[in-house]
Amino acid sequence: MSANGNPPEIKNKKLGCIMFADDVLILSQSQEGMQNSLDALAEYSDAWKLTVNLSKTKLMIFNKRNQIVKHKSVFYKGNEIDVVGSYNYLLIVFTSNGKFKLACKTLKEKAMKAMFLLKPQSLNCAKTNKQTLNFISNLKISTALNLFDKLIAPIISYGCEVWGEEVIKNSDIIENVNYSFCRLLLEVKKNATKLANLRGIGKMPSCHKN
Repeated sequence: MSANGNPPEIKNKKLGCIMFADDVLILSQSQEGMQNSLDALAEYSDAWKLTVNLSKTKLMIFNKRNQIVKHKSVFYKGNEIDVVGSYNYLLIVFTSNGKFKLACKTLKEKAMKAMFLLKPQSLNCAKTNKQTLNFISNLKISTALNLFDKLIAPIISYGCEVWGEEVIKNSDIIENVNYSFCRLLLEVKKNATKLANLRGIGKMPSCHKN
């Protein structure tokens, strides 16, 4: 991004920015380096007549305590960049302590929402939890598991290449979706043994699936 951007070194390679489609993620180890990179971005944008969406442009300072630390401000064309403690980048929530617990919780919420939206397409009435429960419990186990693998599993495993190293710490968050689906399918109470539910339908935990 800039020759004076002071980028971090990852596997013996300096990584100053990550680009995907129209998103740009700038990395720097110092305030001065970040400012230099933002200035370089401004020059590039002007040269190619590009516009940066400042409402979505945020600064995150990584630190172990996951707090917004004291810092020198950085600017893009005279506009100060807001500092945040978390940011949703490509549907994965990053936090300033480098952990992915919040990311896993967000994915769980999306997966649970998708699960409770399941119901036969032939029904024209509004979706309700009761309809979902009846629909899931009346399915053949093989059909229900196929629906889970096609519609729910891709949500809870999204971005696991990024947060996968913390799977042991956050496995309960992810597995709650798995257990909830099995409980609905078997029509058992919430206090039923989780692993027994999985074994009852021949299902493996999501975090241990090949």
